[in-house]
Amino acid sequence: MATVGIDSIVFSRPGLLGRLFKAPLGLALTIPDEDKFKRSYDNALDLLFKRVEKTRVKRIYKAAHLTAQLLHLEHDVLRGFISEICPAIQRLDFFYTFFPTAKIPKVFVFADSTPRGVPPVEFIELIQNAYPHICVWAYLQFYSDCRAYRFRVDHFHGKKSPAWDEIDNLPDFKIYFSGDECNMAISTADLLLRWVQDTLQGALRHDTIEACFGDVSDGTHVMAHYLGPKREYLHKMAPNLALDINISDHIKHPIYILAWKSLTARAEEKKSFEWTAFYTKAMQRACEADGCVKFWDPAKDHHIIDESIDKVLVCDEASRPIADAIRRTHPKIAVEFPQGK
Repeated sequence: MATVGIDSIVFSRPGLLGRLFKAPLGLALTIPDEDKFKRSYDNALDLLFKRVEKTRVKRIYKAAHLTAQLLHLEHDVLRGFISEICPAIQRLDFFYTFFPTAKIPKVFVFADSTPRGVPPVEFIELIQNAYPHICVWAYLQFYSDCRAYRFRVDHFHGKKSPAWDEIDNLPDFKIYFSGDECNMAISTADLLLRWVQDTLQGALRHDTIEACFGDVSDGTHVMAHYLGPKREYLHKMAPNLALDINISDHIKHPIYILAWKSLTARAEEKKSFEWTAFYTKAMQRACEADGCVKFWDPAKDHHIIDESIDKVLVCDEASRPIADAIRRTHPKIAVEFPQGK
């Protein structure tokens, strides 16, 4: 059975009068043979890092990490990666959404609770963090016979929509925390979305998106779909309840929960931690176990733990109290302390 890897970004470009144009842009890549695809992913990165004489320090790269390590070399590596990986991909389906304000002054949301009209910019902000689930729904509108495929989707959050109701019962639909760092299909979607962000010329349209892959996709079918103001799209995309989507039944286990305490509470410290051997090893383990990784969030995470399979990885002694707090509510969960303590 084929696998579909899905991720999304907020595509941005300077617009008219100095305004920033922003639109959610998602990608669903269809993989007919996942084992072959994984071998291609590994071989491509090994080859390309060797070509630019750099050390591959991560098994799976998200776009932000590839850029941070390679800087100006990122463009050539991404180009080479696409050429190497595309023979293992059947098709690339891009989805994007924006609304011309002059034509669509308002979009109506929360029809089943507190109906109201919001301007297009606010609507985009409302759906952008939940766009991966809209991509799953849209994919099945174009390929209705593919509901039995394995859907592997990067973590998202947002308000409940009719689109969610139509995909909530898919037979093999899994959501990965940090998916672009521990799942090769999701990572590839993230890398190819960065390629579009970096290379697209002109306005965001189906032809300009497809043109980004004209000489590098090696025959892989590339299509872009505009999920715009048509009623059949809006009715499904617009949140119908001011309630968060419940994704807990679809979270991929095992979850490797990182007990890590920031000493400065600065974003730069977390970025530095993401290059440590501890963090890299956690992502490697998740990849090998087909699981995912997340930092512990005491306000949200208690209800998603599966004590029989999930693990808590303690970074250092300063982070031990986090593990102790998790154990108070989940006493059977496996906890690994530093140096086996």
